[in-house]
Amino acid sequence: MGNLTFLGSLREQLSAVPPVSKADLIGKTVVVVGAKTGLPVGFEACKLFALMNAGRLIMACRNKDKGKAALEKLRNETGYRGAELWLVDLSRFSSAVAFVDKFEQEGGRLDILVANAATIISEYSATLDGWETSSLRLLPQMIKTGVDYATHPRLVMVTSIVHFWAKIAETMPQFDIYKTLSDKTYCTPL
Repeated sequence: MGNLTFLGSLREQLSAVPPVSKADLIGKTVVVVGAKTGLPVGFEACKLFALMNAGRLIMACRNKDKGKAALEKLRNETGYRGAELWLVDLSRFSSAVAFVDKFEQEGGRLDILVANAATIISEYSATLDGWETSSLRLLPQMIKTGVDYATHPRLVMVTSIVHFWAKIAETMPQFDIYKTLSDKTYCTPL
């Protein structure tokens, strides 16, 4: 797509939003990471999935109190009772690993993963465990769901237009992808 100027960015923000697609999600499991009500993208996604009658909706939040408030607000606004609050702090890789381990034990299928836990970083930062501040460890569970249920799971990475400012090398080494993406060389500051 190329670079986006400030004026182009402003035009994008003021453009009409296309209608939201809807589907029947009965029996499907959806995980929304960053589901609280602060910046409403994750919460609004939860509302949409609730209205689409997801079989199971896991609202993954870092803060227990804000997560409980979001869960209660979702129930009040939609009447949906299939949502659960799970805690995960993506700034701690050990928390992300524990979340995935719990999902592998209790979660079952995974049809939709919305990675919405956004941060604004002006320089490279690593977790206390030495990893860059994101995790995609649920991808194997999504592949398993696709095979076991003959379906096509979806991964949604929520971003802003700030991704146009990133500088990413054309090629990356083909060794451990988690270590590569956590390496300061590949994590471009704004």
